[in-house]
Amino acid sequence: MTFTESIKESLEIVKLNREAYRRTAENPETFTWALVITAIAGVSSGLGPGMIGSAGFVWLPIAALAGLFIGVGIMHLLAMLFGGQGDFMGFVKVCGFGRIVGWAGVIPFVGGLVQLWMLPIVFIALQEHHKLDTAKAVIVLLIPTVVFGLLAIIMGAFIGAAILGGAFLGGH
Repeated sequence: MTFTESIKESLEIVKLNREAYRRTAENPETFTWALVITAIAGVSSGLGPGMIGSAGFVWLPIAALAGLFIGVGIMHLLAMLFGGQGDFMGFVKVCGFGRIVGWAGVIPFVGGLVQLWMLPIVFIALQEHHKLDTAKAVIVLLIPTVVFGLLAIIMGAFIGAAILGGAFLGGH
């Protein structure tokens, strides 16, 4: 599989083409391309407004790859608890190909919204790869989404409180 072929297959996954999910999960050549697509998505997230600098070209792809494996690992374990039948590596490949939506991160504001499309991509992956019915796929998708969403809100509140507290207590 070439880079161009992997991009075409990624776009089929983004279009929620269920056959593309199966082809990607079963093809041994797609693992490397899933990592490449994910790493580029990581870099793309730092190319928008307020670019983080050259260090981001090192740590953002690493963070994106770690996020892929951690996120897929959590979802895979939950899917297995709900009777899922797919294998971890096939799920990694499909979700990695789906991360092409992260390339939109270079577009100010719109890029972040486009990345929300990962939710239906992962939902279909749970149905196709893990053979979960709709209700179980929704539950498996919602558990980490809600948990990490709440953690983000809590962290934001603590950071906001620290900034505001520092502004009021620092007095400058």
